[in-house]
Amino acid sequence: MGRRRILVVGGASILAAGGLLVPQAAQARSVSTGAPARPSGAGSSTSATRTRVASVAPGVWQKFSSGTVSSFVNVGLLRTADGHLHAVWVTTNKFDDEDIRSTTFALSGGILHNGAAISHWFGLGDALSLVPDGTGLRVVFDGGQDGNNKNPFSIGTVYTATSTNGNSWTLVNGSLSSHTAFNQYDAATTEKDGTPVASQGLNNTLYFHVGVDPSIPAKTLDSTFTHGSAYDLENNALVRNSDGTIYEAWYEGSNTQPGYWIRQILTPQGTPKLGTPMLAPHSKDTNLPDNEPHGPIGLAARTGGGVYLAYCVPTKALACAHIDLWKVGSSTAKVVPGSSGHDVRHVSLSAGPKGRLVVAWFDNTKDVIDVVRTNTSATGFGVVRTVKNPIKQSDFANFDGLFSESSSGRIDLVAAVQQGSNGAPVNLYHTQVLEGLTIKASPTKVSHAKSTAVTFTVTDAGQAVSGATVTFLGHKAHTNSHGVAKITVAKGHAKGTVTATASKSLYYKGVCSVKIT
Repeated sequence: MGRRRILVVGGASILAAGGLLVPQAAQARSVSTGAPARPSGAGSSTSATRTRVASVAPGVWQKFSSGTVSSFVNVGLLRTADGHLHAVWVTTNKFDDEDIRSTTFALSGGILHNGAAISHWFGLGDALSLVPDGTGLRVVFDGGQDGNNKNPFSIGTVYTATSTNGNSWTLVNGSLSSHTAFNQYDAATTEKDGTPVASQGLNNTLYFHVGVDPSIPAKTLDSTFTHGSAYDLENNALVRNSDGTIYEAWYEGSNTQPGYWIRQILTPQGTPKLGTPMLAPHSKDTNLPDNEPHGPIGLAARTGGGVYLAYCVPTKALACAHIDLWKVGSSTAKVVPGSSGHDVRHVSLSAGPKGRLVVAWFDNTKDVIDVVRTNTSATGFGVVRTVKNPIKQSDFANFDGLFSESSSGRIDLVAAVQQGSNGAPVNLYHTQVLEGLTIKASPTKVSHAKSTAVTFTVTDAGQAVSGATVTFLGHKAHTNSHGVAKITVAKGHAKGTVTATASKSLYYKGVCSVKIT
């Protein structure tokens, strides 16, 4: 759903969701990549808190947020070429005093850095995006620096700050929108050449802007799109396909055109081109419960090509009876295993290595987080992994968000969880999950009266895993290029059921059994 806060900047109220706002008139302006502004209001490495780096075991949650975090928090995640994972989010220090916080995680999960990207602003929107800026990072956000309406950083347009390493940040003297009043998400991506593209929503209209304009607000007009009579086009998200085409997705809560929608907005050459809106299969029915995403839409571009949506499919009994994974443009979608029959919320989708995709969600029925990864063609699924809620059941108040990043081979998860009976505080937690191996034995039953070779096949989402270690009867063997290893049960071995395990770096072990009669 859209944001639910009211920001007051420059003497004007910006309603964070719901409510009708009139955007300021747009003006023509040239586009640039943006120049650094004075660093006032931006975080620096001198004020950041550094923590000694330590590996954190997969499945172990660590709290990393500080201050007061909104229950409508959005966490921007980006992994840089050095393997570090960067996270940004909004926190409130006190009334009319907010920061964009920045945390850097090592590949092993430990915290490398915790500091502020933007400090002590009068108001900041909960939704923000983190995208590449060359070899560095760019955060895209909206809000106001103070209550002075003559301050260009206090008029509620879309701003940006950049960093080379996530430690110190520079507020850019420019903007990414010609309009200055939005009540839906800020979303961002980049073109192939690194030019940022930003998207914002106001009721039933979506706006997008290419490049950082040196003026505030931007003189170059935003491109706009209005879809029917919908009251809100919510949770808008942007993604760039491997060919350079940029798509925008949104959730629509109207009575006439409900559901999850997506359309092309830019060609590979960066030319605006509004494609025909496409409705995700079975994503909504006007007579069924509200299946809104409760956070960023599960949208990802697969390495090797293809844009994908992961979303809740409702039935009369459940708002999210199961999750579908849809390749945009296909006539059908795939049901995500393990997602059926429960109260599912907060669906997240991220791109894994070699064309894999990762779907994660919160199972409110079981109070756990489930994660599953596809094969390299995104046509089949692997083992569903389950992670406990970071908060003990006795202390748990509400689960407010789930965010994922999967490009390293590890699956990094960030959970936003409320603690306490009064719904506060909201804290952010990070952990990692390893994809599981599947091991099968043939035959599964052997006689102790003779020597028998058992063939073990190890797979990941149905695909052979080479170099995995199979341990059985005290012996070890390594799988070949077909995922196969053989270990012999010697004649006269004791009867009973014996467990075989498969292990490999960046995987959770697989287990099967062989019965000796």
